[in-house]
Amino acid sequence: IDNTGAITVYNVAPVSGYNPKIGDSVLVRGTILQLTGLIVLAADSIKRLSQNATLTSPKTIAGAITKPMESYLLTLKSVRIIDATMWDSTNATAKTLNMFEVKITNGKDTFFMDIAKTTDLFKKSPPSGIFDVNGVVGENSTSLALPYNDHYIIIPRGTFDIVQRAIRIYKIVQVKGFNAVTGIPDSLGITCFLKGVIESG
Repeated sequence: IDNTGAITVYNVAPVSGYNPKIGDSVLVRGTILQLTGLIVLAADSIKRLSQNATLTSPKTIAGAITKPMESYLLTLKSVRIIDATMWDSTNATAKTLNMFEVKITNGKDTFFMDIAKTTDLFKKSPPSGIFDVNGVVGENSTSLALPYNDHYIIIPRGTFDIVQRAIRIYKIVQVKGFNAVTGIPDSLGITCFLKGVIESG
């Protein structure tokens, strides 16, 4: 990332003996490619210029992930894992691609979260309840034709990117909203406290 934008540096093998570390300032030479929709720089040379650079704060969004957010560090707030059984580092995808994918939701929007083998999260148990997650935005488009603008993913860098949230107390009216077309509650799956008076046994 620089002061104009962000891009993913891609390589399948170590380049120039460089081991990436958060906060490094680098000069990278390479070729611009597009992989499953994601614009990347395929590196053939990397030089570390300095260390411990000031990091850019993650962007926080309330809706869907879109193309301009690619490769930026993003925060999704108050999400939960939809199906914890998909958090599985032993499945075929994890073994082949060195990552696995789970769906997360904030109760309204659904997102894809990829857990890479290079992070300490890969062998950890899935986070439970409601949490905030920071991560780099990627894309794994399944489209066979242009434009590639689907299946955006968030990729946390480690356990430090998962922040557990305390269970909140809501007013009943806050959890009673629903989609007028489908009838599905907006708050479906949210864990919460409700406080009130019992009127029927």
